[in-house]
Amino acid sequence: HPAFARGLLVSHVLLLLYLAHRRWIPGGFGKSKWLTWTGYGDGSLQRQSVVAAWFTCNFVGIVFLRTMHFQFLVWYFHSVPFLDWYALRP
Repeated sequence: HPAFARGLLVSHVLLLLYLAHRRWIPGGFGKSKWLTWTGYGDGSLQRQSVVAAWFTCNFVGIVFLRTMHFQFLVWYFHSVPFLDWYALRP
C-alpha cells in the first residue's frame, strides 16, 4: 500500500533527523556551528562516534524497512555487538 510506504519513509527520515539533532550534532540544529561534531578537544572525531552514527543509521533503516534482504541482515548482524557496547558504556 502506497500510504504505508510513505509513512515508513517519513518515519525513517524523522527519526534520523531526531538522532542528528539530539545525538550527533552538538547543541542540535539551532547552533551556528552545527557542522562541528562531538569529538576530541581539538575538534577531531572519535572513531567510536563515527561508527556508532553509521550503525545507528543502519539500525533505523532495519526498523523501518518494508522487505528484508539478506545483505541488510548480514550487515546489521555484525553491528549489534558494537551498538550494545556503545549504548552501555559509562
